[in-house]
Amino acid sequence: MPEMTGGFDIESGGYALRWLHEVCDAKSSAARVLRQLYPGGAVCASCGQPIQGRRPLETFWRGDRTWCKSCETKFSPRAGTILADSHITFAQFEIILLCIGLGCDQRTVAIMTGLHCDTVKAWFSKIKFWESAGA
Repeated sequence: MPEMTGGFDIESGGYALRWLHEVCDAKSSAARVLRQLYPGGAVCASCGQPIQGRRPLETFWRGDRTWCKSCETKFSPRAGTILADSHITFAQFEIILLCIGLGCDQRTVAIMTGLHCDTVKAWFSKIKFWESAGA
């Protein structure tokens, strides 16, 4: 029987890691995570008014700082969410959520995200608290 080659490095998680990083890229992860955090649509973190205008909306769903026409405030869509004041990417957050849902241990999540084990441990606690608070 011929020897199989071709990159299914399942033992080390290489295949899963490559797949996750292809699916959870910066642009698509930002949009998916923000749509979960803002199910009613894009709103200003300062005044709560809906974000209006093509450019401000595109910027918001991309996860970048945007501008509210109502109160003239510039803000990040992370403000007021579980991601406020954090430095992890939307893709890393999405991978953490996916891995928690799959029952992965913290060491595996650290490998999959490239984050330090202590950072992953803190995010596990933060997410568990966030879920128990009903957010």
